[in-house]
Amino acid sequence: MKEEITSETSGNLIVSPFSVETVLSLTYEGAKGATASELVTGLSLPSTEEMIEQAFKSFLTNVKGSEEDELVFSSANKVYVDQQVELEKNFATLAESVFESEVGTVNFESSYAAAEEINAWVESKTNSKIQNLVSPDSIGEETTILLVNTIYLSGKWQNAFDQFPVVKGSFYTTEDNTVETDFMHEEEYLNYYDNEELDAKFLELPLKGGNIQMVIALPNKVEGLSTLEENLDKVLELQLLESSGVKVDLPKFSVQSDIEFVPVLEKLGVKHLFSMDADLSGISSTNKNLYIGNVIQKAFINVTEGGWKLQLLLMHQMNN
Repeated sequence: MKEEITSETSGNLIVSPFSVETVLSLTYEGAKGATASELVTGLSLPSTEEMIEQAFKSFLTNVKGSEEDELVFSSANKVYVDQQVELEKNFATLAESVFESEVGTVNFESSYAAAEEINAWVESKTNSKIQNLVSPDSIGEETTILLVNTIYLSGKWQNAFDQFPVVKGSFYTTEDNTVETDFMHEEEYLNYYDNEELDAKFLELPLKGGNIQMVIALPNKVEGLSTLEENLDKVLELQLLESSGVKVDLPKFSVQSDIEFVPVLEKLGVKHLFSMDADLSGISSTNKNLYIGNVIQKAFINVTEGGWKLQLLLMHQMNN
């Protein structure tokens, strides 16, 4: 999926494959025939429904955070169903028991009221950190079911950037262009590796209270970013990190990105899902013409001296 995403987007990018696979795996539970087969192949899902359900049930149980440990992690799912649509009982049961998803009804004909209700739920599930991310305009006239996944992560650096003052410095946005921005500085023993094959340095910055780290890949040459982008599989492999004394200059930054996943998924061979040929009768047998109109992921990350925060929302819109 990495190559398909990068080919469809430009500039800074934040993506959560876990969020996408969670919602589409739930959709798979209600898909039939070619629609289901394309999802299994395109997303490389396990070969049986039982294996998919077991994998997600096990994983979702272990992705928890604790404010006492100074690490807050929350992930929540909800299926919003138009008040005139009846879900299949088996699908609703699986959504709640396996995917830990709430199920509720809403009046999509009133897009402002629907957006307000969804935003209130997102806010309640993210400690009021994600607000107003669903606009009335994002809810179409044909919307009948909306699957929502939210992720919120907030953590403090295990080694905070508070020993040295923040200073201005030049950051290369391209090989030929720079911007002046605030740089944080730290001198510490951290897990580090210089990958000669990729001609890049890797640094692990852990958060307090949990097994979550930010891993930074820095090309050794200013023009080296394209090489890393062309070798994302190798970049995302586990590196041979070892504790080493390092001096770190890291810019403070905030990045926001929106990704439309329909063209990405179509490149992966998932096509029936987005056409009138879709078979989602396992979700609602009374609505024969269900198909996916949109799969949109919105994400925001903010990195400062104290730590970093990630906010993410995925909307999966079914039309009729």
